Amino acid sequence: MEEFYSAKQQSEEDVVTWANRLEDLLYKASHQKMISDTDKNDKLFSMFWSGLRADLKNASGHLHNIIKNYNELKQEMRQLEADVKKDVKIATAKMANVTEAESEETDLRTIIQRMAADIQTLKDDRKNQSQQPFRQNNNWRTRNNRGNSQQTKFQ
Repeated sequence: MEEFYSAKQQSEEDVVTWANRLEDLLYKASHQKMISDTDKNDKLFSMFWSGLRADLKNASGHLHNIIKNYNELKQEMRQLEADVKKDVKIATAKMANVTEAESEETDLRTIIQRMAADIQTLKDDRKNQSQQPFRQNNNWRTRNNRGNSQQTKFQ
C-alpha cells in the first residue's frame, strides 16, 4: 500500500497510463488486504487526484469538487487532457506562424536597409559628380581649330 500512496503521475505519463498504473498498484495491494469496492473508488479517486501533474490539476480544480466517482473523474480528465493537448498544438502552430511572419518581416527590413544604403550611395555619387568641374573638351570652336580666329587652316 505504501507504493500506492506515494505514487505520482510522471511528467511524460498521460492520464490513462497514470490511471492504469494506479489501478494496478491498488490491485496488487488489495490482494494482501480485502478492500471493498467503495473503499477502492474512494482510494483511487483521492490518489488519482492528489498524484496528478500540477498543470492538469490546475486546469481541472472544478472537476474535483463536482465529481465524486473515480471512473467519471478519469473520463473527464482524459477529455481535459485531450483538449489541453489540442490547445498546445494550436498554440504551437500559431507560434510557428508568428515566427515565420517575424522571419519574413526581418527579411523585408534587411532588404529595405540595403536599398536605403544603395540609394544613399547613389545620392553621394551624384553629389560628388556635381561638385567636380566640367572637364570635357566639347567646345565646337576648338575642335580641329574651327572657328578659331587666331589660326587659319590655310597658312
